[in-house]
Amino acid sequence: MQYSSGFWRAILLMYTLCTPIPLISSGTDLQEPTDIQELELLIETYFQQRDEEPQKALRTIRKAARLANRTFSDRSTLSESQRKLWQQAEGYLALSQFDRGRFLESEEHWVKTHAIHDTILDTNLRNELKTRRILLDSALMEVKFPETKEWLRNLKPGKKVADQFSRGTQQVQANMEQRMFTSAVRKGNINSALKHYNKASDLLDELGDEAGLQELETQYQTWLAQMDSTLIVNHIKEEAVLEPQKEEVVLEPLENERLETLKAEAQAIENSGLSTEQATLFERYKSLQKAIAEEEKRNALALQDKENQIQNQELEIRVLLQEKDISKLSLQQQRLIGEEEARKKRNLMIVLALVFALLLSVFILYRHKIRANRQLNQAKNELAVVNAKVAGLLQEQLSADIADTLIKGESIAVKEAFVAVMFVDIRGFTPIVAQLKPEEINHYQNAIFGFMIDIIESHNGNINQLLGDGFMATFGAPKSFGNDVQNAVDAGIQILKELAEINRLGKIPQTEIGIGIDCGVAVMGNVGGSGRKQFSITGNVVISAARIEQVNKTIGSHYLISEEVKQKVNLEVACKEHQMALKGRQGLRALYQLLPLEEAALPS
Repeated sequence: MQYSSGFWRAILLMYTLCTPIPLISSGTDLQEPTDIQELELLIETYFQQRDEEPQKALRTIRKAARLANRTFSDRSTLSESQRKLWQQAEGYLALSQFDRGRFLESEEHWVKTHAIHDTILDTNLRNELKTRRILLDSALMEVKFPETKEWLRNLKPGKKVADQFSRGTQQVQANMEQRMFTSAVRKGNINSALKHYNKASDLLDELGDEAGLQELETQYQTWLAQMDSTLIVNHIKEEAVLEPQKEEVVLEPLENERLETLKAEAQAIENSGLSTEQATLFERYKSLQKAIAEEEKRNALALQDKENQIQNQELEIRVLLQEKDISKLSLQQQRLIGEEEARKKRNLMIVLALVFALLLSVFILYRHKIRANRQLNQAKNELAVVNAKVAGLLQEQLSADIADTLIKGESIAVKEAFVAVMFVDIRGFTPIVAQLKPEEINHYQNAIFGFMIDIIESHNGNINQLLGDGFMATFGAPKSFGNDVQNAVDAGIQILKELAEINRLGKIPQTEIGIGIDCGVAVMGNVGGSGRKQFSITGNVVISAARIEQVNKTIGSHYLISEEVKQKVNLEVACKEHQMALKGRQGLRALYQLLPLEEAALPS
């Protein structure tokens, strides 16, 4: 099936967009041991460089923090040792930034360190962070608020901006008081804890921070539950007795100066011994001076109120101007939001198009796969039919064991095996077939060899060579059944009995056979060229079995076995021993003729 170039470009674009997804998501997978080992090595290197090479130490611990944040992304699945490594990377980076005067960066990593676990697992790190916390808070106040004040002074904001700055200052102070309360609770300092709790509570109440108040109240109630309330009350009473409250009286400088003058004048008059009238005049003088001072104070306050009104009006004008600027910024922001939404819609359409292309390609591939599977199943069925035919043909031409081995594709290794070899020969075969037609000859051979082959295979034997007037059979090759020699002898006995029955019924011309059996070690394997091979059994036992069968013609017998065969079987029939010389062999060899079978082997 042909596809257009546009289709393949769509597939390539979709693959390019989708490929980074597993790379990004794989960051949350299992943590590699090599990353943890590298993190441990970086932290150890940081300790070595910390005193002598602080700049290198900062680069090293920054690299360790990046590696930790990349490796440990899910806090819920981390072990305590992994949390400790992560805290060390972030915590020591916070300390290094603090030492170099980078207080804002130090605060950022400080917060990350405490967010990893509720406590600092490294004792040394916990102590260092604890000793520098107050210093960091003080440095942050110096860094943040002078810059903010300078910005406010240059910008000249209105009352709302000034109030926002004041609120930010109160929030920082509330956070510091809350931390001081937690530190005092940890140290067991009851008076300090109560003092910082009251200050933090007042600041949070002024800010209207309900969440902060709730958190502070929860910490306070937890602390009270862990301590004896009577002990806290007594401690508060003792502090009240030991440190009574002192009221400070602040006087205006001008009023202070006048009171001192009046006291000096009163002392001088008293020392000079004035009369009652003079003393009365002096009291009126003091009252007048006090009234004059109060009037001047009221005038100063009125002037100050007027100046405050003017400043408030100026602030209101500035606020209006700022609100106008804010409205412009709001319109600009809305325009940017609209452009962003349009861009998202375009991206969504592109993604939907890619998804449609993906679904279409998956559908096409699925159709191709179904067609290919159908063709494959058809080919498998045809191959099964062919294999069945081949198996049938092989089993007709070869023994079942050899045919099964070849069908499975297994090779028959050349090896030695202990086997029993049987040779069967038809007596007077040439005169019998001379009187028959070709089709009658074939019918005669099938009739006489058919039942013999069935008997051989039923006794786990294999026909190796099928000649015109006889055959060679092997028991124990290519597979041994443990009683191969006994199987060979029993097969020969049954062949003679079946032959006698067939002769009696006249199904074939009257026929005699000779059987010879020997046992021993033979070599088996495939013999032939690269084009054609045949399973073969060779060795002295094969030759001696053929010679034993030929002795039947010499002594007029029909069934002879060697002495080696007789020793390995249980014979249920009588036998007669013959000392015979085998053709091509020196010396005599003991052969045994099975007597009761001779009469059955003769034609009636």
